[in-house]
Amino acid sequence: MKAICFEQAGEPSRVLLLKEIEKPEPGAGEVRLKIIGSPINPADEMFIKGQYRLKPVFPEVAGLEGAGIIDAVGENVDLHVGVRASFFAKRVWAEYVVVPASDLFLLPQNLPDEKAVQSFLNPVTSWGLLEEVGVKENDWLLLTAGNSSVSRIVAQISAKRGVKVILVVRNSENSGELKSLGAREVIDSSTEEISKRVLEITGGKGVNGILDSVGGKTGTELFRSVAVDARIVVYGILSRETAEFHNSVFLYKNVTMKGFGVRGCLESRTSEQKDRMLASLAEVISRREFRLDVSAWYSLGEYREALEAYDKDGRHGKIVFRPEQ
Repeated sequence: MKAICFEQAGEPSRVLLLKEIEKPEPGAGEVRLKIIGSPINPADEMFIKGQYRLKPVFPEVAGLEGAGIIDAVGENVDLHVGVRASFFAKRVWAEYVVVPASDLFLLPQNLPDEKAVQSFLNPVTSWGLLEEVGVKENDWLLLTAGNSSVSRIVAQISAKRGVKVILVVRNSENSGELKSLGAREVIDSSTEEISKRVLEITGGKGVNGILDSVGGKTGTELFRSVAVDARIVVYGILSRETAEFHNSVFLYKNVTMKGFGVRGCLESRTSEQKDRMLASLAEVISRREFRLDVSAWYSLGEYREALEAYDKDGRHGKIVFRPEQ
């Protein structure tokens, strides 16, 4: 089969190669899926660079999320050929992948491909983040990296729950679109002081929850924007700089701060809890008005063009690999 491979960590444009490798065979408890599509996520870039919590084992195949159709099953698997599912697994930028059956997110058969291929990593992350931050109806929730897929998903789910969302962006060009997804306010950090604008928006009270994937100077600004009993959940490291805070922020306002990883989120749940979460997500994602946009589809052989498109500013939606059918 064809696969996008790498034999050393580094910049994707430098280390990735398209190769012919052996098609994998499922073992006990595993299934093999013919890939429908696999998006390029920030986690993929970090994985290829050797900076993600999952480490490559060389020679490695790139890609950590996708959707496919089961075409072979191993022993002790209660699933059949033809079932559509999405997954968070290694070795996905290929024509076929083997995944433990217990790690699959079974999809409605009528779910459009553009939603199916990105229905696991960011939606599960968004759902878990909202559980962790614990905001309620009429609470204010602030997210950094406001143009990201996670922020867009959180904004849509939060709007349905009556949570008031503030998105922080570095460029306000997409403000109108972000508000159409459910954001109440959009703050441009390149021209506005985050903490000042937050206090203006919230009538001086601050936000009840923060979901931060940046850190650094932006993270430092966020500590000045919290309400009493606020919760801060950190789930990314887009900035390599250190965020700074004074203990008084936590002491006087009773603020809670914790980290979040999607794999830990899933592993901390029982099978029943995970099934309920995925069933709820499937219902939300299946709604016609719920958006998971794709910017462009590329074949595996067009990986260089796909990487260039991924790096372009102002992109709307995911860049997705679609193996030739």
